[in-house]
Amino acid sequence: MEAVIKDFETLKIKLDQAIRVSELELELEELNVAVSQVNGNYEYVVNELIEGEEELESHKERVETSDARIKELEVELTHVGNSLKSMELNEGDGNDNRSKSGDQITVEAKYEEKKAKAIKDEAKAKEMETRTDELEQKLQKVKSRYDEVKQEYDGMMV
Repeated sequence: MEAVIKDFETLKIKLDQAIRVSELELELEELNVAVSQVNGNYEYVVNELIEGEEELESHKERVETSDARIKELEVELTHVGNSLKSMELNEGDGNDNRSKSGDQITVEAKYEEKKAKAIKDEAKAKEMETRTDELEQKLQKVKSRYDEVKQEYDGMMV
């Protein structure tokens, strides 16, 4: 009778061990699935981060190019404004020294031409400033998205 009880106890221990092994195998399987998901998320975040960095760099380059063009237009606008002032002064002096016929018409035509060019350049400069503002806003959004992805990535790495 004691041998039967001992056999039952041994059988119970082996059964408990088999159940525990099955539980551990199931837990291992679940952990492997979780690791696969984390790896997938990691790859996704890394790709997002790379894309964000590339987009950020592209926007930075566009902003720099736009800034340089705006500065060029501002310099050109200053030159045109100075030319207009000079022409106005010359026109006044020329009117005193010249007859008011053909020369004044030519000066007035040049003045109107320069004035139209100045207006056109001012509009172009304003358009470039608007474009620069838009690009800076877009750059800010990309930087913000980059920071979000980076925080998510850092959170996953912890």
